[in-house]
Amino acid sequence: MLELQANFEALTVNNNKVEEIPHAFQVYRWRILRNRKNTHITQVTGITLYKDSLSDLDIYNLSSTKLHCSQQPSLPNEDVDKLKRVYNLPGRRYSTNEKWCVLSSSPTLTIHLDKPIQFAGFAFNLGNDCPERDPVEWVFEGTNDERKWYPLHEMKNYSYNPSLQRGDFVEKFAFTQN
Repeated sequence: MLELQANFEALTVNNNKVEEIPHAFQVYRWRILRNRKNTHITQVTGITLYKDSLSDLDIYNLSSTKLHCSQQPSLPNEDVDKLKRVYNLPGRRYSTNEKWCVLSSSPTLTIHLDKPIQFAGFAFNLGNDCPERDPVEWVFEGTNDERKWYPLHEMKNYSYNPSLQRGDFVEKFAFTQN
């Protein structure tokens, strides 16, 4: 019972109703709302979920995880499964055959886990080309029923470090609910 209580946080709302907000989720989604130039293509070359901390030793292996994107890849070999073939680490640059490139300026990546897991944050790598395809606005959310989503991280008008090269690790983004 203690473990179950540790995975929730109580929130008081109108009329003294209390909603239990989970800390661990079975489904996560990264809704990219806009890329740099609002083009019809968005791309990244790696995504990482960090478990208990934002330490590089605390990475969740996505290799056996179900990833889904409702939008079409730009080419058949640039599908969402490219994101789970690699670990996304600082200093790691990715090649063109490892990118996820989708025909949308606002794609949604959904990550389905076997059981609820609490993550501390996430990171991603830039695409290998075309800076105009880089995400600049997004929302990362979690759910256990795919009806009620809880915001974990929101970004508006992200400004990239000008020294980054194509394929570079961007930075780590902490989830606010932990």
